[in-house]
Amino acid sequence: LVSIGDDRHVKVWSIETGELIHDWTGLEERPTAVLLSANENTFVVGDMNGTLLAWDLKAGEQRTIFKGHESKINQLLWFDSQERFASASVDQLVNIWDLEEEKPVISLVGHNAEVWRIALSADGNRLASGAKEDRVIVWDLDQGETLYTLPGHDRGAGPLQFLNNDQVLLTADFDGLFHTWSMESGHLVRQLPGHERAI
Repeated sequence: LVSIGDDRHVKVWSIETGELIHDWTGLEERPTAVLLSANENTFVVGDMNGTLLAWDLKAGEQRTIFKGHESKINQLLWFDSQERFASASVDQLVNIWDLEEEKPVISLVGHNAEVWRIALSADGNRLASGAKEDRVIVWDLDQGETLYTLPGHDRGAGPLQFLNNDQVLLTADFDGLFHTWSMESGHLVRQLPGHERAI
């Protein structure tokens, strides 16, 4: 378990014993997102200024500092390879990073508001991003370009998830609605009401 706090500490815990294994201090800004790799070898922390830091857990030391955002990191997610990860930021960007590179390998530009949520397809070829605006963008990562723009999220997009072997994207919004979208056409399949407030 990796935890971050307003005290600017990053702590690593053993779930089995409850033991505190590492306690890193010295972050210049408050951390806002953390991501532990599936193999538990590496974790990445994002902060209020948009800086990203990777730590090597086996060596017990900082690995890389990534620069490419100008503001708070809202979400991080790994690719299956565990060598690449994506970041969503208040600066309206989604960046794709390689652990060996200090700058983004892909920078996805297209939102007009801070990006809240991101989701990756199972095959790693598409990424969906939701922002504080009325649309979700689905990106073709091979080309680094917009594949679909999905409207109708009037108060902003919430959680996102690819389903059915990446054939469907499920989106949620702050009006309490779910939407399902065809990833073959980019068209709306179904809208599911049911909540009166944000999902």
